[in-house]
Amino acid sequence: MTEQFEILEHVVKTAVQQSSPEKRAELMELLPFLSSLKRSRESLPALKETIENLKKQTDALGAPPLQQGIFIRFSRTGQEEGQFSEFDAEPRAVVGVDGRRYEVRIADGAHRERLREGCEVVLNNHMVIVGVRDAFLQGGAAEVIDILSPVGAARIDRISENKDMVVIDRYEEGVCEAPCDPELLKVLRRGDIVKLDDRGNCISRVKPRLHILMEGAEGAIVEISDRLFLEGVEIGDMVRVDLRLLFAFDKLPAYGAGQLTLETIPDVEYKDIGGLDRAIEKLRDAVELPYIHRNLFKSYKLSRPRGVFLFGPPGCGKTMIAKALANSIAARIRNHLSLLERRLRLYFKLRNCRPQENVPEEYVDLMNRTFRMKAESNGGFLVNDVMERLGQSLLEYGVDIGSAETAYERIISTLRREDGVRGFFVNVKGPELLNKYVGETERRIRKIFENAKRKASFHTPVIVFFDEMEALFRSRGSGRSSDVETTIVPQLLSDMDGVETFENIIVIGASNRPDMIDPAIMRPGRFDVKIRIDRPNRKMAQNIMALHLTPDLPLLMKKTDIPETGSDFHFKRHVVETTLAGAGGVTDEERAAVLNALPRDGDLRSLFQMEQSSIESFSETMVQFLRDAAQKEQIVDEMILRALDIIYHPDSHLAAVTAEGRRLIFSLDEFISGAALFQIAERAKKRAVKRRIAGDVPPGVHSEDLVDAVRSEFEENAEQLAMARIEEEYGVSASSMGKIRMVEIHLEI
Repeated sequence: MTEQFEILEHVVKTAVQQSSPEKRAELMELLPFLSSLKRSRESLPALKETIENLKKQTDALGAPPLQQGIFIRFSRTGQEEGQFSEFDAEPRAVVGVDGRRYEVRIADGAHRERLREGCEVVLNNHMVIVGVRDAFLQGGAAEVIDILSPVGAARIDRISENKDMVVIDRYEEGVCEAPCDPELLKVLRRGDIVKLDDRGNCISRVKPRLHILMEGAEGAIVEISDRLFLEGVEIGDMVRVDLRLLFAFDKLPAYGAGQLTLETIPDVEYKDIGGLDRAIEKLRDAVELPYIHRNLFKSYKLSRPRGVFLFGPPGCGKTMIAKALANSIAARIRNHLSLLERRLRLYFKLRNCRPQENVPEEYVDLMNRTFRMKAESNGGFLVNDVMERLGQSLLEYGVDIGSAETAYERIISTLRREDGVRGFFVNVKGPELLNKYVGETERRIRKIFENAKRKASFHTPVIVFFDEMEALFRSRGSGRSSDVETTIVPQLLSDMDGVETFENIIVIGASNRPDMIDPAIMRPGRFDVKIRIDRPNRKMAQNIMALHLTPDLPLLMKKTDIPETGSDFHFKRHVVETTLAGAGGVTDEERAAVLNALPRDGDLRSLFQMEQSSIESFSETMVQFLRDAAQKEQIVDEMILRALDIIYHPDSHLAAVTAEGRRLIFSLDEFISGAALFQIAERAKKRAVKRRIAGDVPPGVHSEDLVDAVRSEFEENAEQLAMARIEEEYGVSASSMGKIRMVEIHLEI
């Protein structure tokens, strides 16, 4: 086309040269016209492209809009339920759009690797995924109230004590044991759903469906995501769901009862509690004995109490004693399994011996430790007699001689595992459970027992401790609250009635106002055992103070001889062990010899009150250390006795004067509790620390620190103590008797 314009220009120019002057002017006007026509022709492609772009934009404005959806999963057409499929040659996906599910194709450039369940996807008008966006985090929060199994599957009831076996619930066929692949067994948990082959073997985990309950809905059955399946879901969990798609995406943090999750056994032991020996003995008899020796109790037709109730003034050790029980029962289970292991080992050794022969000498030590004997030799024990005794004792603990090898392997496996024997302690405080929404408090109580049932087994007992019970379970119809207890109390009773079929859960309640608790909870059959924790008397207070003021503390020493006779008080054995641990220049054998030489309830002063032969074998370094330690014990004892002389003196009192002019006098020992004694000891030690920081000499705690601590403790809390004591004694609030105008503390020093 350009060549044609050039030819025309050449023709016109030639004509101009050959034409007459009159025609030349007209022909010259053709040249600008040809140039303009040439430029227009050259701009035609760009103009065409512009027109095409405008046409595309116009078409796009009139096209249907792109849609947004939620990616649910890749298509599993032809795949078995619950099995993860690989990408197909032509990948397809299941997405949710406006509450409806579609199976769609995925475009090549749609970043298929970014697809995750719950993420947002973009679809074109042909319903093809063309884009992937971030996770879609909206949805409803629902509680899982049941886990439904596919047809032909079974639920894991528990991991069997037999090797490579699980206990499953096959619904119509009931509970039975089933073989399981060892690798699969490692990931299985209670409540999982497994697929069975034709021979009844567990071959894989499968996806369950969830029965959920959420606000505004009666309940729904939903599918779960792969992520939720791998993470594991249990009854009571909160999940994020889309009710229109009937799909649960992920697990949500628990609310409400989230702080009430199971915690492992507390680091509190009976030896850390002073002055409560009688209460501890009652608690052990009520809980530990029937738990450990359950078969023996069944043979005598004795049942374990469903609940234990601790009551008494505040600060006297109710919570501590419950925590110590959790620690003690786990230790008792471990010792019990160790004893069974020794008896089974002795049984295996003796069954190869002749029945009418004496027990071989090499087995005597094991026999003595097994039956807690003190004999140094067999003493003529026949193998047959010992075997008979072993058989009876093993039968009492539910061990069948016919399967002794299996029982032995199970016990050894449990003892070797780090978490083989442990306990859980749920500390539930009444105010933490209360919620203003109807039914929410009851739901939290149910959740506590559901969590306990899932975790509990003989090797992992669960203690549910309800503290401050009067805040939750008040007498129904009392009018002292909004009467929410009309539904809360029945919920607790219902859950406690279910505990009797789950013998590895221990329920303990505590309150300092038992008169406010509903009588239905307190009747026999619920909290069967009631243990009162009183304020400490003088002897109990001495034991408590000795736990916090020990001879290994820096003390202000006096250069005095060791008294030949001291008080009848003795430090606990673990306090003596702590003192001996600080002995330098002595051997472990010497420390052990000292402990062996001490009486059962004695302290280091006892060594110098016994015959001289008891310390003759010790080195001079050890004897000197023992003399210094015994002197410290005497000093601490005298400090404690001086403080208690003040507290328990008949003339030491607290006087409160009300606005009405009424004068009320209370003896000082009426305000003593374990918590108060602990605070007095802490104050004394802090006073010594401040003196040491200031550079004053001599360093160390002395009796004046303790006397000052007693004075400070009562003076700072005088008004609060008086108000609490008035309410406790007269059953009315202190304000109803008029405002307290003055409080006086008198210490007889």
